[in-house]
Amino acid sequence: MITKLIASLEKIVYPLNKVGQRIAMFILFFMMVITFIDVAGRSLGSPLPGTFELTGFSLALLIFFSLGYTQIQKGHITISFIVDMWPKTAQAIANTITNIIFLLLSSLLTWQLWEHAMRLYAGNEQTVDLGLPVYIFVIMAFIGTLFFALAILLDLLKSINEVVSKDEL
Repeated sequence: MITKLIASLEKIVYPLNKVGQRIAMFILFFMMVITFIDVAGRSLGSPLPGTFELTGFSLALLIFFSLGYTQIQKGHITISFIVDMWPKTAQAIANTITNIIFLLLSSLLTWQLWEHAMRLYAGNEQTVDLGLPVYIFVIMAFIGTLFFALAILLDLLKSINEVVSKDEL
C-alpha cells in the first residue's frame, strides 16, 4: 500500500521539482543577463536601474526553486560516516526521524512564507527602486518551499517503507 502511494507521489513530485529546476535555471540566466547589461551600462555611463533589487530577489528565488530538485537528486551535503556503520534498520530509522524533522521544518517555513506573503499583499509593500510588489516574490518562494516539502515527504515515505519492509533489509 505504501509502495503505491510512493509511486503516485513520485508522478507528482518529480515533475513539479523538474519545473522548479527549470525555473531556477531561467532565473540564473536572467541574473546573468541583467548583471551583464548593468556592467556594460556602467561603462557607458547608464547602469540598469533596479539591478540590485532584481539580483537579490532572483538569488533568493534561485535557492528556493533549487531545494526540491536537490533533495530528489540527494545533492544536499550530509555527514554520515557514523551512521554508515550502523545496521541497515538503524540507518532507515535514523533517515525516518531526520525526514520527519525536515518535513516539519520545511512545512513550517512554507506556511510562514504564505502568511508573510499575505501580510505583504495586505500592506501593499513594494520595492524601493522599481516599485514591484514584494508579495509576488514571497509567493514564488512559497511555491519553491512547497515543492521542497513534497520532495521531503516523498523521502519520508520511502524511509518508512524501508523500516517496515523486511525483504529489503
